[in-house]
Amino acid sequence: MEAAVLSTPDFVAEAKVATGQLYVVGGLDANFETSSIAWKLDQAQEAWEELPPMSTPRAGPIAVAADGFLYVLGGENAAEALREVQRFDPSGGKWQDMAPMLQGRVRGTAVAAGGFVYVFGGQDGLTPVNTAERFDPASNTWTAIPAMHRSRYASAATVMPDGKIVVLGGELTDQGGAAESTEIYDPKAEAWTLFPAVRETPVGSAVCICASGDRAFVVGGLGLNGQAQAFAEQRALTEMLNPFSEQTAAAWTPIAPMPLRRQLASMAGVGSGVVVVGGKGPTFEAVANVELYEADEDAWKILPSLPQPRLRAAVVTM
Repeated sequence: MEAAVLSTPDFVAEAKVATGQLYVVGGLDANFETSSIAWKLDQAQEAWEELPPMSTPRAGPIAVAADGFLYVLGGENAAEALREVQRFDPSGGKWQDMAPMLQGRVRGTAVAAGGFVYVFGGQDGLTPVNTAERFDPASNTWTAIPAMHRSRYASAATVMPDGKIVVLGGELTDQGGAAESTEIYDPKAEAWTLFPAVRETPVGSAVCICASGDRAFVVGGLGLNGQAQAFAEQRALTEMLNPFSEQTAAAWTPIAPMPLRRQLASMAGVGSGVVVVGGKGPTFEAVANVELYEADEDAWKILPSLPQPRLRAAVVTM
C-alpha cells in the first residue's frame, strides 16, 4: 500500500523537528474512538505521512525507539488494558508482532537501554501500577524486574550517561493531581532509589524529559477555574535528584506559554526541548495542533497540524 501524504498549509517553515523523525501512533480520534493509525512527520515534504495501520486500535499506548525500530506497547481498547506489542520497521514499512508484555499497561513509560526495552508503570485498566518489566529483542522475551516505590501513570523516563534510568512524575494524589517524585533504577544492582516530591502538578498536565536528558518539562492541564491552561515550566533534572532538604517547590521555572491552551496532551523530547501533540483544547474538543518548544530561544513554533485530532496518542522521535 502506498503511503498517503497529507498536506498542511498552515506550516511555519522554520519550525522543524530538531533531530530525527516524529511519529504519532494510536490515541482517540475526534469522536473519542480508539485509533490504529500511525503518522510520521516528513520534514522534506513538510507534511504528515500516513503509515500502515497497527493491527489493533489503542488509546494511551507506550512508544519507544530502539535499534532503528519503533515499538508500540500496550494501550487500551474496548476498556481493556492491552499486553500486545508491535514494532515498526521504517526501512521496510511494516509492522511485526512481538511477544506480549507480562501485564497490560495504559499510558506507562518506556526507554531503550543496554540493548533492552524497559517499561514502567501505567494503568492496568482499573488502577495505576508500580510494576516494571524488561524486553530482550534478541530472544523476544519479557522479564519482570523489581517494582518501583510508587505507582505511576503517564510518567516520563530517560537514561542517564551511567546507564541508570530515571522515572519522573505520574504519582497520583488524593486531590486528583500528580506528584513529581522521581525514582532511579540501577539495572546492575536491580534496585530503585526514591527521591521526594515537593508539589503536585495540575490535573491533565503532561510531563516529559527532553532528549538531551538534562531537564524536565510540565505543560498544560486544568486550572482552578476548570479551564485548559497554556502554562509551561521546566526544571533541571539534577535538582530532582537532590535530598529532600535541598529541594524547593520554586525550582520549577516558567517558560513561554504554549500557543494553544490544552490538557491531556502527548509529549516527546526533541533536543533540549519538547514537542506537544494533540490533547483537549479550550472547548474540551480533541485537537490536532502540534507545537515545538525550542529551549535555546524560549519560544514555541508551530509544526504541521495532525491530519486528524488526537487525544492520548503516543509520540516518539527517531
